[in-house]
Amino acid sequence: MTFLSPTVLWGLAAASIPIIIHLLSLRHTRDVEFSTLRFIKELEHKTIRRLKLRQLLLVLLRILVIICLILMVARPVQQGFVPGWMAAEKETRVIIFVDNSASMSLVSDGITLLENAKESALEIADSFEGQTRIEIYHTNPAKRVFNGKPGDTSLRNVVAAIPQTFSTDHLWVTVNSVLQNLKVKEPNRECFILSDIQSLPESESFLAEMRLDTARPQWRFYCLGQGVPKDNLSIRQVTAVSQIRLPNHLLKLNTNIVNDGTLDKRNHPVELFLNEKRLGQVVSTFQPFQSKEFMFQAYPGKSGLIKGRVELLEDDFVFDNVWTFELSIPEQIACTLVGRTAEEIFLLEMGLSSIDNQAGFLLLDSRVDPDPERLYLDETDVLILHNPGNLSDEAVEDIQTFLQRGGGIIWFAGDKQTEKLSLHAVTALKLPESKVLHKLSGEGYFSVIPAKKDHPILADLELRDIDRELPQVFSYLE
Repeated sequence: MTFLSPTVLWGLAAASIPIIIHLLSLRHTRDVEFSTLRFIKELEHKTIRRLKLRQLLLVLLRILVIICLILMVARPVQQGFVPGWMAAEKETRVIIFVDNSASMSLVSDGITLLENAKESALEIADSFEGQTRIEIYHTNPAKRVFNGKPGDTSLRNVVAAIPQTFSTDHLWVTVNSVLQNLKVKEPNRECFILSDIQSLPESESFLAEMRLDTARPQWRFYCLGQGVPKDNLSIRQVTAVSQIRLPNHLLKLNTNIVNDGTLDKRNHPVELFLNEKRLGQVVSTFQPFQSKEFMFQAYPGKSGLIKGRVELLEDDFVFDNVWTFELSIPEQIACTLVGRTAEEIFLLEMGLSSIDNQAGFLLLDSRVDPDPERLYLDETDVLILHNPGNLSDEAVEDIQTFLQRGGGIIWFAGDKQTEKLSLHAVTALKLPESKVLHKLSGEGYFSVIPAKKDHPILADLELRDIDRELPQVFSYLE
């Protein structure tokens, strides 16, 4: 049993008022004048006991009256919702949302959560009668599958036909959209949500409306959860840590595994596959509700599109046992260098060659172009601009197209270089506005300190002493 207005139950403290009054009355006596004690002595003990018993019964009746009034205002209900015999007294609209997203395929006690939700929907519908209209929706995609009265012969077939989908959860979007656009005249409105509740509503106002103690809510909400899974390991995330991805470079993949179930999973294998070849495996123990991270390391072996997956053994929920991913492994990283003078290009080539260290993974294309008219970047992965002059509108469009298809840019602006560019170039490329040029006098320079020395891209470069490899900065723009 539950209550639709539970805050009213604080009023049960008022049931102690008759007891307090009774105890206080015992402490106060009244003086009554009479002529003789002969009549008092003639009273029998049974009569006195009868009077005391009557007083106690009156106190109990007063307490029961107060308790009944409080419970009546608190509106008790059974099984978490208004039963049919109460709904029959007035017109009622009942909305039932059945979550049929991928997470509802979890098997619990030999039955999926979706099948359990279907049975609950039928039980709810059967409990109503009289002037009640029932609507049933499934959430993926949002669709009304039933609109009728209790006892409709088609109800069971309609609920049984609700399909299991493999899409993500759209529960609260569906609930909010349906209730906002629904025209309801019935004074009594009940909304039942049958879901494993993977997320909460994003709208604070919608959450406030769902509270049962809200004054005169438009709808009464009942969220019927589907329990906790017993046997379920989940792959939450697989992230490529390596920033340089080449066939002969070690590929690092960070994998996060969570035990969402209540069982202790011992000696459970986690496997890595690249192009259908198993290249890694770890065996570990997972305590209930414990999260673990693993770092897989493997060589891709070849260039091109690498299809990979991290895989667990099957359990009660199979949709989170496999995480697939794709990685593009180029033969080389094509860098296009554009500068105003040959000297500037030469300095950039020296710096990039020292990073490459004769490994051959950088393919350099150098161009001396003070005022670029066009930039042909179809075969370019990284564009390096050094102190560019005036960019034409066509060159700006080339850069925009390059960025849209995933290219990267390293821009050495020079001394307040954005002032020399056209307004179209600054706004189209969203370049920052230069404010102050910081420069030391003489031969002084600024030191560079890496924010994170353990950053993956620095680890991939395999630098012996990073502090000695960092450049000396003689001026920079803020």
